[in-house]
Amino acid sequence: MRCTVIGPETATAPRKVSYALVELKKEWSGDWFPEPTLRFMSASLCASAHDLGQCVIRSRYGKVKETYEISLTAREAGDLTGWWVRIKFINEQGEMTAWVGKIEGESREIYGSDTARTGVQDWVAYSPLQLLRKKWFSHSIWFVDNVEKELGWIPSFNRRDEYGRLDGNRSAYKSGESYVYGGIHLWTRRQMAEYVLKRFADEEDGPTWTLAGQAELLEDVTDEVRLDVTQRVSDILARLITPRLGIDYKVVPTDAGFEIHVFALVAQNYGFSGASLPRNPNTVKVESSKLHEMPVVKIVRSDEQRYGKVRILGARIIVCCSLRADAGPTLEAIWSDALETAYKAGTGTPSDDAEKHDGARTADIYRPVYQRFGAPVDWSVPAPSLDASGNVISSD
Repeated sequence: MRCTVIGPETATAPRKVSYALVELKKEWSGDWFPEPTLRFMSASLCASAHDLGQCVIRSRYGKVKETYEISLTAREAGDLTGWWVRIKFINEQGEMTAWVGKIEGESREIYGSDTARTGVQDWVAYSPLQLLRKKWFSHSIWFVDNVEKELGWIPSFNRRDEYGRLDGNRSAYKSGESYVYGGIHLWTRRQMAEYVLKRFADEEDGPTWTLAGQAELLEDVTDEVRLDVTQRVSDILARLITPRLGIDYKVVPTDAGFEIHVFALVAQNYGFSGASLPRNPNTVKVESSKLHEMPVVKIVRSDEQRYGKVRILGARIIVCCSLRADAGPTLEAIWSDALETAYKAGTGTPSDDAEKHDGARTADIYRPVYQRFGAPVDWSVPAPSLDASGNVISSD
């Protein structure tokens, strides 16, 4: 399920949920406290690649009366911008945390009154993914000579330079709770994600971020992941945990903060070339015999994640061999006839002495003439046969 919408009707389901409780706190390190004057209106829970989850809660100001009050009360308009909000559903079995996020906006309706300002405030909160969209960084952490250092640039993970040398590698050991740059080891995508979360998402006085769910799906992928000069944490996670690999993630609240919960996008196990993509173990069971207990059940079928072909791409195969003029194909000149004619012409003026002609022939443009030979254009070597693991089993 990629996105779920919950509303006040969910909080009135018979024998399922008695009511929705709105809780607030100003600082993450503070304690949650219930706020009965706030009414839960709606919320959405979405996977990261699908949308940004939102929640709307409502408050009234002016002369108002709540159901638990015996008379009208004068209440001023409030300001909840920047506050944390948590929605809990309470039923006969206990309580369940349904949504956690941070308030970032307000929509206000102003009513006419001859005694006091009166109206309704709708507070819009966003899911924790919004926090990762606001965390930017443009530096990297390295472990050199047993000392952790910070450099003001970001090399791509597992990047190779123009000479093929690996310079975006990771350290041999973890520095703190994650690996960092420096060393000779390849990053796995799981190690990349842990590095990003621990180094750039965690805050001293804020929530902690962890990797959970089917995170093992990231352990065998050690490809190059390109990074930009300046990055957002959410952008990097979107590249690491991408539907292109058949996976996605959702943000799940924990006691200490939030976890990046990885899950597969397939409903059954798949295997190919010795590798496997397990199914998503998180399922929702809907029993037709109990539909009368559910006020609203909506099932949507979509081809959004359907693919007609899956291609497994690896490194380009390079075949090396030696050629001789007296065996195999005849080597051919790989310079043009026009270039050879110009080379022979030297300066282009026949009356010039030999020294000037020889000097003209030393120009870089004439370097291939009489020096560079290669195989015929229509010649090729049969590609080697490979097994399922990519090993060469025949080179005939």
